[in-house]
Amino acid sequence: MAGNSSRRGTGAGASGAGFRRTGTQPGAARRGAFIVYTDTPDNMVDTMFRLRWKLALIATVFVIIGVAIYLMQLGTDKTVDANLITKGDVNETKAPAPFVPPAIVVDFLKASTLADKLRFVRDPESMAEHIAAFYGGNPNRPERYSSIAPVNEVDSQPGIQKFYITSDGDQRIAAVVDTPDGKKIDWPAYARLNDVDWDTFRRGKASGSPAFRVQITELDYYAGPFSDPQKYKCFQISSPELYRDLFGYAERGSVTEKRLSAFSAPVKQRCILRLATPASPDTRQLEIIDLVAQGWVLP
Repeated sequence: MAGNSSRRGTGAGASGAGFRRTGTQPGAARRGAFIVYTDTPDNMVDTMFRLRWKLALIATVFVIIGVAIYLMQLGTDKTVDANLITKGDVNETKAPAPFVPPAIVVDFLKASTLADKLRFVRDPESMAEHIAAFYGGNPNRPERYSSIAPVNEVDSQPGIQKFYITSDGDQRIAAVVDTPDGKKIDWPAYARLNDVDWDTFRRGKASGSPAFRVQITELDYYAGPFSDPQKYKCFQISSPELYRDLFGYAERGSVTEKRLSAFSAPVKQRCILRLATPASPDTRQLEIIDLVAQGWVLP
């Protein structure tokens, strides 16, 4: 055993402050010799330090491999075969389809004779005289227009489509009405036909209470015989044929006032009004007798 003792450490290990581990190497045991292993504290510190570095290195390698796998998987998830995408799944911003006016409106505007125009209007027999008068006795020419556009209304009338016809700064309404004979243009709405012309009415030459196709909007203007806002409700009356707007009044609580208030708004609304004859040509304040219809197309 003297040969084994010569391999023991000195200093703290020799004084018993260290610790030792003994063992028998299998090969040596067969030769009848015992080999004793002895670890000092310094050796253990070095061993543990090396072991920690190895574990840290292994852990770092595993982390790098894991991150690489995650990034590869993330890229794979975001890669989609373009052949698998259907057109319905692609969020495309499509331009709105261009507006195409109905053929009847275009044909009506292009009609160059009275007979042609009558083919496209409702009630042609009763409208022939009005159409001839509208064109000053020369209806044998097409309408001059620059654009056609749809009229977007909140309260549209069923069975009626309306289109703006613009020409030379004027704008008319072509109302296409469903009739037993198919779709037809309502001539009175297009021509803004009234019971009498405004000049005759303003000069007091009209009898009764004629009806007019106008636009109205609510207004707070009370003066003269209609100065009491508790008794009357005021509506501004507009028409392209009028040089200046008029002021119409309906008695509050009346059927007419309730009907007007039910559909009127701060913006202009088309309607047919029956008006009382003014006291003088200069009078701009009129009494509203009745609301004949909302819109310019009669049933």
